[in-house]
Amino acid sequence: MAEYLTMGFPHASDPNLRGEFAAFLSERADVEVVVTEAQSYERLATMLHEGTAQLAWVAPIPYIALSAANVVAPLVYNERVRKHYCSAVIVPADSHVRKLIELRGARVAWVDRHSSAGFVVPRIELAKVGVDPRTELAEQTFAGGHERVAAMVAERDVDFGATYAHREESGAISGPWGSDERVRVVATFGKIPSDLIVAHRDVAMDVRVRLTRALRTMNADETGRRIAHELFEVERFRLLDAEDYASLQRIAREARDQGLLDEP
Repeated sequence: MAEYLTMGFPHASDPNLRGEFAAFLSERADVEVVVTEAQSYERLATMLHEGTAQLAWVAPIPYIALSAANVVAPLVYNERVRKHYCSAVIVPADSHVRKLIELRGARVAWVDRHSSAGFVVPRIELAKVGVDPRTELAEQTFAGGHERVAAMVAERDVDFGATYAHREESGAISGPWGSDERVRVVATFGKIPSDLIVAHRDVAMDVRVRLTRALRTMNADETGRRIAHELFEVERFRLLDAEDYASLQRIAREARDQGLLDEP
């Protein structure tokens, strides 16, 4: 094993908090963890495939693919205040679009092709209503992040975008557009499980066990809870509930078989 483990994070995460996270994990797991940033979920998956990262904070779709290829093993999943989130299709507030079917021929911003909420689920839903995302959309752009998708919609660089959202108990819908009144939600769908922290299969089992224990100690440690919450609004790290991901895996497999996930 190398003298240290490199952990990949999505680029939207705060670099100072990533450093605090790595320091906490290094001390508690008795292994040096250093952090690196990836510009997309796809890049994170590539880093794990190549072995340039031994640990990573990954979204559900990359995890499913990496696990099926026996590249990674899950350590914990990241339980937020809301255990699940959904996908949202957003448009400029003054757009004429009220239904998904009206998006035929429109320009779109996706997050990246490994994003559940920002690519996989909305393409499935568009196909369901009769809009083939392979042939019936105009310019298709990978924005690389949820916040960037929201910004492109707000600035009318595209006609619609796909991103994540939370349904509040009040019925309100929140997402990466924040309080920007230039953005309107057309539809939400899906029940998408949380992100995970994974280790490359080459990481020794005893090290994986120490890392998992260290991550779970963050749940009961004041500093650990603060770091996890501020980093990605994580309330606690829990052991994997495989059934949460099995449903999404089935959906993604069917979509892939139909060619709906082919890169635009």
